[in-house]
Amino acid sequence: MSDSSVDRSVKDQEMVYLTYVEDGKPVNQFVDIVSLEHAHSQGILDATLVGLRNVGLTEQDLKSRMVGFGCDGASVMMGIHNGVAAKLKQMCPSIVPIWCVAHRLELSALDSITSVPLLAELQETLNGVYKHYSHSAKASRELHALGKVMGIHVVKPGNIDGTRWLPHMSRALEGLVKNFKVTLVHFENHASDPHDREASALMKGRARAIHRSLTQYKMVMFIHLVLDILQELKQLSLLFQRDGLTLQMVSDGLQTTTLSLVAMQVSNICFD
Repeated sequence: MSDSSVDRSVKDQEMVYLTYVEDGKPVNQFVDIVSLEHAHSQGILDATLVGLRNVGLTEQDLKSRMVGFGCDGASVMMGIHNGVAAKLKQMCPSIVPIWCVAHRLELSALDSITSVPLLAELQETLNGVYKHYSHSAKASRELHALGKVMGIHVVKPGNIDGTRWLPHMSRALEGLVKNFKVTLVHFENHASDPHDREASALMKGRARAIHRSLTQYKMVMFIHLVLDILQELKQLSLLFQRDGLTLQMVSDGLQTTTLSLVAMQVSNICFD
């Protein structure tokens, strides 16, 4: 298994892992982190081979013993003609390249849900809520103070940006639902208070836009629908990230999640 990341010095690093069978049980082992000379497919392949050589595995060992290669779905990794997987297959024709199922689930979910126009507005609203309170200590203080008055425990607004869209989006929505009443009241007061001279025109404009979005009945329904869907997908994603994952578990998890999502269908609701 191989994956790339960028360190604090803004250098590309390739992380290499091995999965092998010992006494009939699968074992996952970290191999090495190798700096990339180039971020193209040949550079990634060279770094991967360097990492494997560092633990005593030669190209001849790979040809006789390697059966699979796991990676994300980036074209540089899974490109049919010139990806890392294709180059490894030239070296070891019998290997089976496997696209990380957790990564593929993320992309599939995002591709499916982006066909709904309300998603863009929801993402913009969540980003606006996060920026409003993470960039202003005063606004955050006011939100918590209002929560105490209303008897509601306020949680920190979540950021939807990150390497894993599903858990970030899910946490941000859960926080929004928990804070919904307090957030709505605070944005309404914030947008309409003529005596609040500390707030900039940008902050007041953002408050009005978010309040307008959160008071649409379709948006409220959509928030809860997306949250219900993400709860199911999050459980499937956690299953896909388990160390001892098997193909049968993948198949069973997909069937269970599909049945749960089909059961949520309501024919007379349209979010167009």
